Amino acid sequence: MKFSRPIILAVLSVSCKPAPPLPAGAARPLEFKVILRTVCEDDGTPVFPPELLALEGQRISLSGFMAPYDDPHEMNKILLTKSSASCYFCNPPEENGVVFIRLSPQEKPPEAETGNITAEGTLHLIRRGCKDEEAKQFLYTIEDARIIKIAP
Repeated sequence: MKFSRPIILAVLSVSCKPAPPLPAGAARPLEFKVILRTVCEDDGTPVFPPELLALEGQRISLSGFMAPYDDPHEMNKILLTKSSASCYFCNPPEENGVVFIRLSPQEKPPEAETGNITAEGTLHLIRRGCKDEEAKQFLYTIEDARIIKIAP
């Protein structure tokens, strides 16, 4: 095949620097925009983005809005979502937009909050076949968590 005009191919060079090391015990920040890239195949199998897979088992911090999971007066489990909803059950977020959080036993149960909170803990990605009855309802959990920031 002959072309009448020359074809110019451009190759872009992108410098990918690794994330700077964190101090020992520090949590790596995670944003909901990364979490929301998770998709589920037709059979329900989650496909996690590479950035999220790289954080599995690590301490992360994530900001969002709290929805109680259990007794609102003694919460040790909460749900974290990207946006606030006046009624979580009336206007639920997508499956990939809810993070199940289990607070550390040493953590004082938080008061129900309507503002933005930041939780810190160990990220786990939930796959098909998970034996944890509570966690298998979600795509992600943050375990041994603590609330590190509450904003109005």
